[in-house]
Amino acid sequence: MRSLLLLSALAFASPALAQTVSPLQPPATAADIATIQAAIPQPATTVGNPEAVGGQVGSSMRYKREDWVPPRISRTGSCVLNALGTCTATWSGSPFPAGTTPVMLGDPVATNTAATFPISCNVTAAPTLTGVAVKCWQGQSSLVSILGATVLPFNATLLSGVTVTVSAFPGT
Repeated sequence: MRSLLLLSALAFASPALAQTVSPLQPPATAADIATIQAAIPQPATTVGNPEAVGGQVGSSMRYKREDWVPPRISRTGSCVLNALGTCTATWSGSPFPAGTTPVMLGDPVATNTAATFPISCNVTAAPTLTGVAVKCWQGQSSLVSILGATVLPFNATLLSGVTVTVSAFPGT
């Protein structure tokens, strides 16, 4: 009976007791740990490149932090027209970086007007790193007939106080 009891104890023993732990690799050394830690991506320590047409995959092992703010490519600006219908819009945020040539994104737009006649705005000089000069005109209510053609003349003096917005991005 004793041998039967011993045999049943061996047959029904816990699997954990029956296992032999034999590591396949020796314990990690300080050098091994340093190698593994070096392969873990680290947070970025510098501002990344601004967005670009077509993008770029990159090869850095760094990642962006959750509070990271990318540099802005485009700039917007606004100005209030004077009695001559002109103003100089300054780029919001910061000027364009030195060495870039700003390119306008469309024509300037008059924003705070309930005008019933068309307003036309144009850039009067090449955009600079800090802003751009603008001039606007508005149609008058009087019609003029020249050689049988009816013309709607433009007048800048009616636009004093109107806000104009502009947008640009750095050229290539």
